[in-house]
Amino acid sequence: MESNNWKIDFLGIGAEKAISTWVADCLKEHPQICLSEPKEIHFFNEKTAYIWHRKNSQFDKGLGWYRKAFAHCKVGQLKGEFSTFYLWDEIVPGRVHKLFPNVKIIVTLRDPVQRAFSQYKMYRYYFKKENRHFELVIENEPEYIEKGMYMRQLNNWLKYYTSDQIHVIIADDAQENPAQVIKELYTFLGVDPNFTPGNWNTRLNTAKQTRFPFVSEVMGFFTRFLVASNLSKTVGWLKSLGLKNWAEKLNTKKIEPSKIDEKSTKFLYGAFKSDIEELETFLNRKLTNWKYE
Repeated sequence: MESNNWKIDFLGIGAEKAISTWVADCLKEHPQICLSEPKEIHFFNEKTAYIWHRKNSQFDKGLGWYRKAFAHCKVGQLKGEFSTFYLWDEIVPGRVHKLFPNVKIIVTLRDPVQRAFSQYKMYRYYFKKENRHFELVIENEPEYIEKGMYMRQLNNWLKYYTSDQIHVIIADDAQENPAQVIKELYTFLGVDPNFTPGNWNTRLNTAKQTRFPFVSEVMGFFTRFLVASNLSKTVGWLKSLGLKNWAEKLNTKKIEPSKIDEKSTKFLYGAFKSDIEELETFLNRKLTNWKYE
């Protein structure tokens, strides 16, 4: 890994399916902030979702490769990215700290039972890589529970970073008072807290189904190719024209809301209960909406 005379200022680490896209979009609009292209680089993690059957090796490409995702950033802007597997993969905190010991960490958390179900719907309907019933999947794929053990994962980060370097956002709060949540985040990062992003009241956690998964794969490949060619500015320009939103709108449709069956809810909550209680102690607040008793 190259010597580091360059730095990022913040890092969104997950959890997966816990409003990280909404938060990233609100940050991206702020004129004092520059978000990477693409949003999720997955540079530091080795773990990947079980549906992909492989280990991630982006870290081996080096810091020079990572920097290309920020080539469009202006001098003076805060730089950062959001990769939702960073919270889950225990190897990440040490790697990040070695390069960026002063980076600010943003964590987005959601009711872990609902998070698991949202992950399942994404893997089944968006990626079309999962066909089993939810009850069978959560009993046989450990990552659904691992990713919801928030305090266990946060403890890995607290070995390297102090609690005042970590800002936790609860999805329930963003649903109830999004403007306040974003203002507090801007304050944490040290930028103008009175800036109002245009999408602060966008609906959160909307599930989608792809019509043709290969279209999303081609779009992702094209984005990675441009970034690797040091053309992240071009990626941002194409997005500003609305091409990505147009393609995604044509290739996806919303899924009607569905609920988890009672047996799966009890199984998951039984697994998460003690971790939720530890998180409540850490945050010094109650997470009443996450209780199933």
